[in-house]
Amino acid sequence: MGGMMRPSGTDRSTEGAGEAGARSASVKTGRSKAGATRRSDRPLSDQPAIPLRAHAYDSVKQRIIDLTYRPGASLNEAQISADLGIGRTPVHMAIMRLAQEGLIEIVPRRGLIVAPLTIRDIQSLFEARLVNEPAAARLAASRASEEERASLTAGITEGQVLGRNGAREALMAIDQNFHAAVAQATRNSILEQLLRGLHDRARRFYYISWNFDSGLEVDTMAEHRDVVDAIIRRRPDDAEAAMRNHIESSARVFGGLQDTVGDLLRTSR
Repeated sequence: MGGMMRPSGTDRSTEGAGEAGARSASVKTGRSKAGATRRSDRPLSDQPAIPLRAHAYDSVKQRIIDLTYRPGASLNEAQISADLGIGRTPVHMAIMRLAQEGLIEIVPRRGLIVAPLTIRDIQSLFEARLVNEPAAARLAASRASEEERASLTAGITEGQVLGRNGAREALMAIDQNFHAAVAQATRNSILEQLLRGLHDRARRFYYISWNFDSGLEVDTMAEHRDVVDAIIRRRPDDAEAAMRNHIESSARVFGGLQDTVGDLLRTSR
């Protein structure tokens, strides 16, 4: 009988240890859950600033493009932070990125300025576009998928509706999407990246042009339609010629606007 009591005592000891372990695990689990809850309940502004950096970058870039921050204007991080209602760190990172892209200049003893928009800059952009975009349209006519062709067609239809309604902000977005879609259809990631950079740098000029030329949206949508028609019909020569005509037409518009928008441009840096 005595020999049979030991296992019973051992079981009680083991049972007690198990209960203590369970209580300990419960406390740890509760702490873990509470900690997780506290982390998830933190406000967005206190969390890692990856989306905040993107917001700062997009917002500052848009203010430069739409001329809220005018070419040649002085900027500082405190001012931008106040404008956007966010902290200095994401703003600083946005400024560094925009400086790399050529939209902000960091000038010794002067600080930050919005990159000037010069006549020569715009002429250079048109030259670069004429070298690259007709070739991109040619490739797109040969390589675009059926889905991409359908998407381009839908964009033209939407642009025609918006053009009749005079929705310029939306039309500028349509224009940007059109050029991005043609670049994507080339199946050439290097060319696509190059064209994206060119259009980012040219968007301030687009904004000026579309706000000073009342008929530009109608002409632009018609020129887009010619490019898309050639891509849909898989005619590389026609697509290349239509895109060249579109860019040359934009250059002529710029030539006619130089006197009107002279206060926004410099003749040189």
